[in-house]
Amino acid sequence: MAELVTPGERLGLASEYDAGSGTCVRDTFICATLVGEKRVLPAAEGESEQLPRLEVVRSGVEPVVPKPGDVVTARVIRINPRLAAVDILCVGPKPVQQRYSGVIRVQDVRATEIDKVQIQASFRPGDVVRAEVLSLGDARSYHLTTAKNELGVVYAKSVAGVPMVPISWQEMQCPQTKAVENRKVAKLEHSGPAPHSMPSMDGSGARGTVFVTVGTTKFDALIRAVDQQAFADILVAKGYTRLVMQIGRAEYRPRRLLPPNRRTGRLHNGLAVEYFDFAPSLAEHLRTAALVISHAGSGSIFETLRLRRPLVVVPNLLLMDNHQVELADKLERMGHLYAATTDSLAQVVAGLDPSTLTPYEKGDPAGLVLRIDEAAAIMETLGREDIERLMFFEQAREQAEREFKANNQDAMALTKWGGALLELAHFRQGNEAYDMIEEAIAKFEQALAIDSHRHDALWCLGNAYTSQGFLSAEAASANEYFDKAGECFRKAVELEPGNDSYRRALEMSGKAPQLYQELQRQLQAASAGGSPRVSEGRAAAATKQKPLISDFWYDVGGWVCLVGIVFGVAALSRTNAAAGPAAA
Repeated sequence: MAELVTPGERLGLASEYDAGSGTCVRDTFICATLVGEKRVLPAAEGESEQLPRLEVVRSGVEPVVPKPGDVVTARVIRINPRLAAVDILCVGPKPVQQRYSGVIRVQDVRATEIDKVQIQASFRPGDVVRAEVLSLGDARSYHLTTAKNELGVVYAKSVAGVPMVPISWQEMQCPQTKAVENRKVAKLEHSGPAPHSMPSMDGSGARGTVFVTVGTTKFDALIRAVDQQAFADILVAKGYTRLVMQIGRAEYRPRRLLPPNRRTGRLHNGLAVEYFDFAPSLAEHLRTAALVISHAGSGSIFETLRLRRPLVVVPNLLLMDNHQVELADKLERMGHLYAATTDSLAQVVAGLDPSTLTPYEKGDPAGLVLRIDEAAAIMETLGREDIERLMFFEQAREQAEREFKANNQDAMALTKWGGALLELAHFRQGNEAYDMIEEAIAKFEQALAIDSHRHDALWCLGNAYTSQGFLSAEAASANEYFDKAGECFRKAVELEPGNDSYRRALEMSGKAPQLYQELQRQLQAASAGGSPRVSEGRAAAATKQKPLISDFWYDVGGWVCLVGIVFGVAALSRTNAAAGPAAA
């Protein structure tokens, strides 16, 4: 089973491993930089001096790695009489996260008259080509082929620097100078949309408008990435005719595609360009766009998806205290959009195919999009550490659910599932938190029905009852839950008498009624504008709906058992089994 790790966690010694993606070196250790699965990649055979590589991959996300049979998009970087050397940009529609090199050998350029092929008459440095992976090649490069009609050059500039138009399978023409240059041209078939694809773009045959939006934020890096001649050339090569930028609070003003102090213009390649700061509503711009490029704010994302517009999301990496990266990654994995960075945006747009996207359906039975949609407002208010915890326990819940579906007698999976739910309840309000705790209790009880000697399930169940007690409005009801919690802790201690956490929980359960009364006094004082001990966050919660994580769970002074569950559930989620249950 894959090991889940969190940012900052030590994965191994830097002297024993190389640091891969998702990791960094701190002092003498390799540490995780994101929440995900730890992987160890062995050294290549015959490389005695090479170390195994440690990397972290976000749960459910496989790295984009070319393999034989894949169709890739690549840029030619140099040529010689024997081959064209390329950098692979995308595998299918997905951009690669690291550099992969490839070669197109002279014998792999086309399927016929191979002896007449000349590399310099087929490719030039800077060309963008579509190719198929033949084999892994040597240690340095993949072997690629363009020996099919649909493979070859898809984008090239003339000597004059203008994107060329294909006029035959072996020639392209500069629309400005009318000069003709030789290439091995890809024959691109344009078919109608797939049955469940995004709607067609334009009735005119042109693809229409690309709309770029940053909402009310400042995102200069995105505007700067779009305000590039090379990016405009890609849009024209893909058939778009207009570029509209909504730049929000940007300090950077488009100046490479437009003359100084001008907000509209037309480039020599025919692309119309304009920008504006704000508008009363962006709905009409979104509705009429053939492609939307947006920051990763939840409002912009879901409004665009509901309008069935093809969407490329670019998270603002300067706002790492929000949910942007996680939200974009999750929705990309579900096939609803493309995710890019400001550095990879041009590559993603060059390789995107809107017909491959899955329409977003509000109320989809899978429920995952809805959970993200509903959680977005909560995530907006969290700090980075809280977001990492939220994502970690959401992934732990999903993993435990998968394990239980694979084996419905797996008491350990139920325990992990309930533990993750109990932690996720910390991010909910009122009845929603209470319902999630009850769901966690049902999982613990189901685990104990399968294996009554699971002391870890008893301990978690005791914490859940304790949580219900503190959420109860009436003292009598709270005390009933505290009694149930004490009984669970007592049984856990009997099964595992050497466990300090269990013994400490049992000791604290006797103090719960007193702590409950103290908490009620503080709440009453806060509502009356009294107690200086109550945090300002709790007073603000009544109006701002701030998540419970900062207003309740860690304000229950002295209730250390609930703090301990963070580490307990994390441990459960990272192991196949807890410490072996005591013998019956």
